[in-house]
Amino acid sequence: MELSLFDGDEDAYGWILSTEKYFKATEKSEVAKMMVVDLTMCGPTLQWWLWWSSRHPQSSWDTFTTTFLWRFKPE
Repeated sequence: MELSLFDGDEDAYGWILSTEKYFKATEKSEVAKMMVVDLTMCGPTLQWWLWWSSRHPQSSWDTFTTTFLWRFKPE
């Protein structure tokens, strides 16, 4: 199973669902989940991620997804 990159042009909900399938298949820990996010952000979303993650270093996947969907949800 492959992870998809997220640059902001994709459907944020679809990216979350796809990434959660990956986590379920690979049994990732909370720390590993956040590392995966770091690897899959690119373009403008990488800039946002670097800003957000530096301010929330101990965040969980659930906290991230809530914030991420508020920021990148389709209009």
